[in-house]
Amino acid sequence: MKLSLLEKPLKRVEEVYARSFVPRFLGWWKAELLACLPAHLRARLIAPPLKVVAERGTDGLRLLRQRGGERLAELLLSDPETEIGLVARFLNHEDDPAAQVWLKLPADRVLRRRLSLPVAAEENLSQILAFEMDRQTPFKADQVYFDFRIVRRDPTTGQITVEIAVVPRPVLDAELALAGQYKLSFDGADCVSQRHSADLAGFNLLPAALRVERADRQKRINWILAAGAVALLFALMSQHLDARRAALENLRAEVDQDTTEADAVRQIETRLKDAIAGANFLAERKCAAPQVINVLLELTERIPDDTWLERVSFVSKQVQVQGQSAEANRLIGLLQKARTIANPQVQGVIQPDPGTGKDRFTIQLDLREGAACAPAEAAP
Repeated sequence: MKLSLLEKPLKRVEEVYARSFVPRFLGWWKAELLACLPAHLRARLIAPPLKVVAERGTDGLRLLRQRGGERLAELLLSDPETEIGLVARFLNHEDDPAAQVWLKLPADRVLRRRLSLPVAAEENLSQILAFEMDRQTPFKADQVYFDFRIVRRDPTTGQITVEIAVVPRPVLDAELALAGQYKLSFDGADCVSQRHSADLAGFNLLPAALRVERADRQKRINWILAAGAVALLFALMSQHLDARRAALENLRAEVDQDTTEADAVRQIETRLKDAIAGANFLAERKCAAPQVINVLLELTERIPDDTWLERVSFVSKQVQVQGQSAEANRLIGLLQKARTIANPQVQGVIQPDPGTGKDRFTIQLDLREGAACAPAEAAP
């Protein structure tokens, strides 16, 4: 039977999962956890599932309800017309209404054989065994039903040991036809593990198309748990993203606030710098400009009492003084010691004034650098 497009990848995932270490690890973990429980709880949790086994006997079809190796009930059937209802009541037991029903085949009707194959054959083992069926058994692939299991993997040699179970189709079809008279449907068909043993070997020779479609509650629970885990994971991721988003928004708000404060500080700093520059500019201009009061004060202190000034002119960095003095020539020596002015020079000719009897003079002086901001000192 061809698998649907959805079943093929699922089957592939199941095969990969079965070959991985995960089932063995989970089985070990489960056993360790169960070992921590009290004996009575452990017995209830790890109780083997209920199973109904159908087997053809010499006196008819026999149904056996068992749990593990313990036989719970047995029903012998011989008349399909009158015993169908009895079979239905036997299967629908209140202990486990979902108990699986298996068909047990005689050991002498099933061919079992072990093969050694390369590890690479594990990926397509079913197809390879079907192709090799006529070489490994007396039958062709279309003449038998078969199942297999991997017994051992040898990584050193790169080989796997595969045990195959083969039953001719007429044999299994005949058993199914007999069971069909009692409206029996099976979950699988297997043979006994040994010729004189009641335990099943662990194969499923029943084709997938003929198996009962039974809802696996455990698988459904596993899917629900897996979906819940995925939902919780997405919720956790969403919550984490929301928290990161909120933190980012808070950080952006803090950055915006800090930026606004920094802009305000820069504006204050700019205004302060401008104010300082303006104040310095005014101070520099004030220092560079001649201060009339200081120059006049020093001229008053250094010019003798027999001298008076008629005119004082400030032109750029020079001062021109005009006046009359009893001894005009002595003024140059007195003004050379001045602190705010320097380089006194007589302009023109000193002429006597007939009206006052004094010498009329004109003296040119230079303002000293920085002298405008320095206070004048008293003349010695």
